[in-house]
Amino acid sequence: MQPRQAGPLGSRLRPLVLALALEATGARADAAAATPPGDSAWAPVAHPIAAVDRFLTQRAVRTRSIHVRGLTLERDAARIALEDGDLWLCEPIAGRVLAAVFRGAGTMTVTPPTPFERNELVRFGRAPVLTLPIRTLALIFADSTAAELTRGRPFTDTPVPGEAARSLKWFLDSVGEPRSGELVRGMAWPYFNGRANGYFFAYADGGKDQRWFFEIDPLQHEEVSLWRVPPAPFLTLQSLSDREVVCRFPRGGVYDTTAVSELRPDLAVREYRLDCVVSSVLGFSAQAELQAKSLLDREDWIRLDLFSELDVDSVDWDGTPASFARRDQSQALWVRPPSVPGPGEDHVLRIAYHGDLFTSTLDWIQLRSPTGWYPSPGSREPATFDMTFHHPAEFLLRPVGEPVSFVPKGDASVSRWVVRQPARNATFVLGRFDERSFGAAGIPRVSALIYQGKPHKVLMSGGRTTLIEGGKLEDWVVDDAAKCAAFYQQRLGPAQAPSFVVGQIPALEGEAFPGLINIPQTAFAGATAIAEDQVFRSHEVAHQWWGCTVAARTYHDHWLEEGFADFSGLWYLQSGLGHNRDYLDVLHEWGEELFRDREVRPEHGRQAGPIWLGSRNASRQRPNDYALIDSKKGAWVLQMLRSMLLDLDTMDDSRFSALMRDFYRSYAGRTASTEDFRRLAEQHAGRDLGWFFDQWVYRTGLPTFRFASNTERLPDGRYLVSCRVEQSGMGDDFRMPVTLRVEFGKDQFAWVRRVVAGRSTRFELPAMAMPPTRIVFADVASVLGRVKDVAW
Repeated sequence: MQPRQAGPLGSRLRPLVLALALEATGARADAAAATPPGDSAWAPVAHPIAAVDRFLTQRAVRTRSIHVRGLTLERDAARIALEDGDLWLCEPIAGRVLAAVFRGAGTMTVTPPTPFERNELVRFGRAPVLTLPIRTLALIFADSTAAELTRGRPFTDTPVPGEAARSLKWFLDSVGEPRSGELVRGMAWPYFNGRANGYFFAYADGGKDQRWFFEIDPLQHEEVSLWRVPPAPFLTLQSLSDREVVCRFPRGGVYDTTAVSELRPDLAVREYRLDCVVSSVLGFSAQAELQAKSLLDREDWIRLDLFSELDVDSVDWDGTPASFARRDQSQALWVRPPSVPGPGEDHVLRIAYHGDLFTSTLDWIQLRSPTGWYPSPGSREPATFDMTFHHPAEFLLRPVGEPVSFVPKGDASVSRWVVRQPARNATFVLGRFDERSFGAAGIPRVSALIYQGKPHKVLMSGGRTTLIEGGKLEDWVVDDAAKCAAFYQQRLGPAQAPSFVVGQIPALEGEAFPGLINIPQTAFAGATAIAEDQVFRSHEVAHQWWGCTVAARTYHDHWLEEGFADFSGLWYLQSGLGHNRDYLDVLHEWGEELFRDREVRPEHGRQAGPIWLGSRNASRQRPNDYALIDSKKGAWVLQMLRSMLLDLDTMDDSRFSALMRDFYRSYAGRTASTEDFRRLAEQHAGRDLGWFFDQWVYRTGLPTFRFASNTERLPDGRYLVSCRVEQSGMGDDFRMPVTLRVEFGKDQFAWVRRVVAGRSTRFELPAMAMPPTRIVFADVASVLGRVKDVAW
């Protein structure tokens, strides 16, 4: 292992840091290490890094072999039946057997407890219940598994077959983070703390394309996960590491509606106090103070996360030096308090650290980790921030929050900033910028960071490939952002941040933090930018409302941030700028993207998942599905809901506007779920909308319509139009109110709304005084789908 340049405090090897830190509490570490090994004893580990290495290199022991027949393990939704074969326990570690491997004949059956997760198995090409033949089974556990495997069964001396040894090795390698070798958190917690907590992880190998993982992790709010190894010509460690989550649900299928994150963290931080120094050569060092409450019981080791290129110098727990351990290239920082904390106790942690936080290209300076630059428990629950920065005066530094003080000191500047309303994270911008105010006086106040550095090349957006110089944040872009913010405030109410700063970053994706909006330079294509660039910029502004003020409760609800931000960008395009044609064109293009995505799937691929799948839609194989489904399909859901609430006689959409405003104000400063939004939508619609959310949020289908119409002249001289709609792509229970535009020529037309249900629907339009010249089905983007006009 080689030392790294670590900034103004010097360079240091992390194993050396570990050794020096452990000397501070040597008596306690020695006592733990002296505990004699054995299956009944289990003590906290003294050296986490060495313990991880020991765990990941354990091997099955031939003298601890058991012949099993008719042995069954029941773990929540999984039933593992070992019908006939041999099983080997691994050698005890830290006084306990934590792994085993089986070779023989068996079956793993997984029955997801909810219809949604059973549908996910079907989407992955399986039956609603997974039944998998087992040739080899590898297990790691921190529960009663070892006792169940050995109860009443004698040990024998049986050589470990090569395939069983390889499966165990690959399984252990795959549960360590490939780059850093860090052990998965769910297993690290009981292993490091010497406490069984019910963790269970199984790798079942049934042969080619029949390799699955089943996990129970008590540190997750959705504890149960079912993973598969993607189909591949042959098995490799990379394919095991690329496993895809197929199902995830809480134990027993009962969801905790109060959970505000996926993770059960070790600590709940109320306030971060950060004192940071940026040197003239962009070295970074900081002192972080965390005002926190311990959440879990009897923790000898507590995990925090910190950007992997930042080295920790010291940790202080309630005024006393604490041991800590960290593997090179790992973001996991393990802290051992001087005394074991109990749940609900208040503590103060102080952590000193330094390292390579910045990267620079020409005069651009970027944070390599916009939210990992300070230590946190990993759950990103809201907290307040008090930040002081010492930095070279040649650079402008602008963090989130409100300014408290600014003191120039020669070639350096010292500023203090606070975030008074609890926020999920904090960041800052550093570079050669001038800050200027834009927009009309009042709230929200908007300023911009105008880049003053050397010219640079950027790739224009909108699908073009021409390289242009500059990519400058033009005044009109910021002025438009100010108008956009005023539009959102008028429609929804004030955002949590009292003022906004708009900056630019040399990237392809934008970033939004409370009061800070970073727009990528690729969106500065000039005043003739295409409509999607406009929506993209407005999307980032909208995150001040959706994401920074109203946050998604869990990963299932991320569309309440991304889909709502995309729709808000469209809303501003149409109602704020008056570009109705562009509004409809962008919606149409997004709909076509959804259909094209379904058409280009590989032969053995699967369709993109439902909106409620959230971040699980993204995988190594299909990384763009998350943005496609949660953002673009999510925006379409709001558009369809808007169409349903629209008064066709007056084109008044005040009911929809009232819904959005009511939802925003009800959950401002809080988290919200999909069901929270559904309940409010039903109140404003005055009827049940379970069917609507079921088919558009919880399912995956996209409808295609074949529309036909026939006009007859009635005896009284009026005209009667009969319509037929054939629907495919959705189930027999499909239903949707759809708007039709009846055209009479000379710019005369009328709108009518009819409900389309099932596979085939027939209806008549009201009798008309004039014969229609054309009938447009699904006008004004009233339903997401493709329409083909056919003969009657």
